[in-house]
Amino acid sequence: MNVLINIGWLVILISFIGSCAVLPSYRSVNIEGDLRAAKIDVPKGFEQAELLVVNRTNDVNETGDNVSLNTKEKNKLVDHILNEFQNEVTDRKQLETVKGIKQTKTVISGAFPRKINNEIAKRLTFGRRLIAALEYINVNTEDTYYDDWENTYDVNNILIRRRKIVIGQKNIQAETGWRLYDTAGNVIDEFTINKQYSYQVKAVNRYTAKNKLAYELGVAQRNLGEKIGFQYADRISPYRSYIKRNYYIRSRTANQFEVAMKYIDNNDWETALGVWQEIIEFRKNEQDVAKAYFNIAVYYEYIKELDKAIQYALLSTQTDSDIGYDYQKALLDVRENGYALH
Repeated sequence: MNVLINIGWLVILISFIGSCAVLPSYRSVNIEGDLRAAKIDVPKGFEQAELLVVNRTNDVNETGDNVSLNTKEKNKLVDHILNEFQNEVTDRKQLETVKGIKQTKTVISGAFPRKINNEIAKRLTFGRRLIAALEYINVNTEDTYYDDWENTYDVNNILIRRRKIVIGQKNIQAETGWRLYDTAGNVIDEFTINKQYSYQVKAVNRYTAKNKLAYELGVAQRNLGEKIGFQYADRISPYRSYIKRNYYIRSRTANQFEVAMKYIDNNDWETALGVWQEIIEFRKNEQDVAKAYFNIAVYYEYIKELDKAIQYALLSTQTDSDIGYDYQKALLDVRENGYALH
C-alpha cells in the first residue's frame, strides 16, 4: 500500500515539474537576403540551371623538381576539391549540381588541354545544363626536416627537461585549371587556381617525423581541397544570403502570441499579423505591445517590405527599448549596407 502511495506522489511530482518547465519564448525564421552575382557572367536564363561537374584530370603528366604526390594521393585531393565545389554550389541554392562524369585528357606542363568537343558537350548538357570541368591538376610536394629543442618547465617555470627533437614540414603546391561551358559547349570561363598548404610535426627522430607527415597527409589534402573547391564555386555561383530573425511566441500576460504561433505553423502569417495587431489595440501590457510591434517588423522584413519593418521596429523601441532597439539598428544597417554575405 505504501509503495502505491509513493508511486502516486512520484507521478504527481513529475507532472508538477513538467508543468513548471520553462518553454521557449521565441522562435526564428529565415529571412531571404540579397542575391550577389557571380564573378563571371552566366548566360541569361541559366542563373539557376543544372550544373554538370566533370573531372578531366586523369592521365596527367606532372612536372617539377620536387617529389609529386602519387596518382592515388592526387586522386584523393581531386575528390576533396570536387566534393567541396559541389557542396558549396549546392549550399548557395542557385545552381543545382548533378552527378559528374570523367573524361581523360593528357596535360603537358600544366597547360590547359583541348576543350570538350562541342558535339559531346551538347549531348551532355541536353540543352539545359552548364558544365563545370576541373581540367587539370599539378601537385608538387616538398618535405623538409630540421633539428630543434623541446623544453619542459615545472609550475614555477623552472626548466626541468630539455630534449632534442626533429621538426618535419610538408609543403604542398597545387595548381588547378577550370573551365565553365555553356549548353553549346562554348567556354564561358577559363581560370587557374594556385594554392599552397603547409603543416608541421615534431618527433624524436627523422624516421618518426616522416611517418607522422604521411599520417597527417589526408587531413592536409582535405583542407587544401576545400580551399580550391570553394574558390571556384565562389567564382561561378551566385549567392543569396539568409539571416535568422527571432520573433516572440509566448508571454505570461498575453496568450495571443501562442495563438499567432499556430497560424504561423500553417504558414498563415497574415492571420498572425491580425492577432498581434489586437495585442497593440487593447494595450494591456506595454512589454507585450513592444513584442507585438517587434513581430510585425519581422513579418514585414520576411515579405521584403523593409521600410515598414523599420517603422514597426522603431515603434517597438519607443515602447520598450530593451525589446526593439537592437533589431531596429540591424534593420537600419540592412537598409544602408544590404544583408551581410556569410
